[in-house]
This record gives sequence, structure tokens and C-alpha cells, in this order.
Amino acid sequence: NVPSVLYALENPVRRKSHKLYDNEVEILIKVMDVNDNAPIFKENDGPIIAVVPDRANYGYPVLKVEAYDEDSGNNGEIRYSLLNEPARLFDVDALTGQIRLLSSLVTFQDRVFGFDVKATDRVGADDGKSTIANVFVYVLNAQQEVCLILAG
Repeated sequence: NVPSVLYALENPVRRKSHKLYDNEVEILIKVMDVNDNAPIFKENDGPIIAVVPDRANYGYPVLKVEAYDEDSGNNGEIRYSLLNEPARLFDVDALTGQIRLLSSLVTFQDRVFGFDVKATDRVGADDGKSTIANVFVYVLNAQQEVCLILAG
């Protein structure tokens, strides 16, 4: 995705005979991307919320976070990681952003878990730019009905 520009330069050349020759040279210039953009979560208007039944077990797909980056090449390659998740109940796939359960939630009825997901560009390198999204996971008793009202 790096833009390329082809320029034709004309350069008059004089030889020992003082005769003027026109030489035409084509130069290909590639503009390299600098990492000037941080990733942006598609859900960037507030926290990301998921509702999970208490019967959910290991491997259950809780939700998938998605971020994009306007940089190109490795500067735009995003990796995901979890922050502030002390319960160790959740894991995120670094490549896809899919958050899954690491344990059963049967003993966590009617609980809310909050943690952060970090999206880092430059393939997750330490010098990459990053963005953090807040995630809240509501664990519901499967016998109850739920009504969530989200205010903007």
C-alpha cells in the first residue's frame, strides 16, 4: 500500500565536443510509511459490553474486539492483549481480537467483570502505538431475563 511515484527527469549533457545531448532518466520514488497513527477500536464511543450466560464453559466466545490502523505495512499490523484482568477468566487471541473464557462461570452468577483490551500496532512491538478499550462482561443466571439500558 506504499504509494509509488514515477518521475521522468530530463538532463541536458555536454560532451567534450560541446554537443548537447538530452538524457532521460526514470526514477521510481517509494514513499515509506511512518507510524503516525494509533489503532482505533471500532467501538470507540464508550465501553464494550458483553453478556454471558453462567453456563458458559472453557473456550466460550465472549466477544470479538476489532481495531483498525491507517498506517501501512507492519505499522498497521495490530495485536491485542488483555490488561487488568486479575480473575484470569478471559483470554484474547492476539491476532483476531476474539475474547474467550478460560474457565466455567457457573460460580460467578450475577457478577460483572471489567478489564481492558490493548490494541498495539507494529505487530505488537514495544515501540508501537496503542489504544485501550474498556470491556465489561456481565455474567447472568440463565434463569433470569435481562434488560440493559445503555446511555450515550
